[in-house]
Amino acid sequence: MNNKEEKELVQLREIYEELWRDAKALIKDMRRSIAIYLYSALVTFTVVILSISYSIMYYLALLSGETSMLYYIGAIVEPIGAVVLIIFGIKLLQWYFLFKKRYSKLIEMEKTLED
Repeated sequence: MNNKEEKELVQLREIYEELWRDAKALIKDMRRSIAIYLYSALVTFTVVILSISYSIMYYLALLSGETSMLYYIGAIVEPIGAVVLIIFGIKLLQWYFLFKKRYSKLIEMEKTLED
């Protein structure tokens, strides 16, 4: 082995030792990070409900004869924003379920280690 390969092996050994020492904390942090996707999706869908409510308000104002340019802009922008947020919320849920499934064995191991 040459000098470069030996340095890489030493670095890899240090990384594995660090992972070994912090395995429980790493799994717990990963579980919490995965949960953030779910919470973010829920908040996103809550904002979608508000966005749809504002869209309805703008359309009703326009139907009642309001001629302000802000109502026209809101009537256009709010529905577009709602659609974008719905797509983003769905993507967040997809990532949540993907990572939850992918790392389910590690998360189960962390639960048994806590006992």
